[in-house]
Amino acid sequence: MFDLKKTILDLIFPIYCLECRQVGAWVCRRCFEDIKSCAKWQENFLDNQHLSQVWSLFDYHQPIIAKILHAYKYEFITDLEKIISDILSQAVLSQDFAKQIKPEFVDLICPVPLSKKRRRWRGFNQSEILAEVVAKSFNLPVSDDILNRKFHTRAQVGLPAKLREINIKGIFQANSFSVLEKRILLVDDVLTTGATMKECARVLKEAGAKEVIGLVFAKG
Repeated sequence: MFDLKKTILDLIFPIYCLECRQVGAWVCRRCFEDIKSCAKWQENFLDNQHLSQVWSLFDYHQPIIAKILHAYKYEFITDLEKIISDILSQAVLSQDFAKQIKPEFVDLICPVPLSKKRRRWRGFNQSEILAEVVAKSFNLPVSDDILNRKFHTRAQVGLPAKLREINIKGIFQANSFSVLEKRILLVDDVLTTGATMKECARVLKEAGAKEVIGLVFAKG
């Protein structure tokens, strides 16, 4: 169906590819095809008692990945949701991740929650959207109510590693009844120092989860 309003807006404010600046789409076909997934097991989490594995699917230092996530999260370009869904679903099904994780040994998927204040500001939780894509790919349930943030804190972006740990400590709460003896796939968008994922996993394990596996869209 012809959308006059969209046509006029596209003429006044044309859409450019985030990478090559070609007019017509936020990510043009050529740049989309150039996106490289690199499912990688994060070995630096081997000594973490709460996370059995942590996997990343993309490298945040790949410029197009960083631009897509930044534009989606901070410029609120929600049209990118379809692009993110497409590249994520391809990655989880085609890379070593699917072979190693063995979805049949995961009970449920849990997105890292946002505070109510940040969710109102952004309008969505990007980790929930990523979790839904993974869930659909593996035919697994998503539970967005088993883990919540008790209160709002400043964003982790820009904080050094030690301050990230302090900033995130004690802000999550898990539903013990829902996680008891469950094997949980914990999903987030970007992994930098891992402070948020470690704290979420700690809370889930202490609430009775049998196992927590981490999955992030990109490793920073």
